[in-house]
Amino acid sequence: MRAMENASIQIRINGKYGKHICSLNRRVDKEYDIGYAHITLVDYKLRRISRLIPKLEMMNGLKPFDVSVSGVGTWDNRWIYLRVKKNGGVKRLNELLYKEVRDGVSRDFRPNLWVPHITVSHSKVRFKKNLGEVKKAAIAFRVRVNTVYLVGKYRHGNYRILRRYKLGSKAVRKPNKRIRS
Repeated sequence: MRAMENASIQIRINGKYGKHICSLNRRVDKEYDIGYAHITLVDYKLRRISRLIPKLEMMNGLKPFDVSVSGVGTWDNRWIYLRVKKNGGVKRLNELLYKEVRDGVSRDFRPNLWVPHITVSHSKVRFKKNLGEVKKAAIAFRVRVNTVYLVGKYRHGNYRILRRYKLGSKAVRKPNKRIRS
């Protein structure tokens, strides 16, 4: 197995909305495959994953919450994303995670700087065209978050779900599922 580069804690958007977002990504950006629709709560530069895992057990005691997605945003004339409303559960979870795993967390995921979003494209080549397509196809929706994932990123775009945290339960599931991005 290749060495892991970093880990992130994510909310996956499944079902019809997740399929719509992945389809939109494939349609507008041939170079960047998101793999699956997700919101990254914290991105963690690895030193030792074994130190991170026990700190994440607190997520099992959290209650499920809703996430609202509405509108399109951009930054750096490269990234196109769907806006996630920064309130309630998603905001609290980012704050809690940052507090628990502060060492090694990328700067952009500090609670005062973090912009919750779902990336759709990050290509400078067709930025304006892609932006127009995303704006036409963008959807607004609200989903219930019951599960949060610890995902390891390996070189060459391989991702692997390391842990699955079911909100409102004591159980932690250890999947052995590799995702190609």
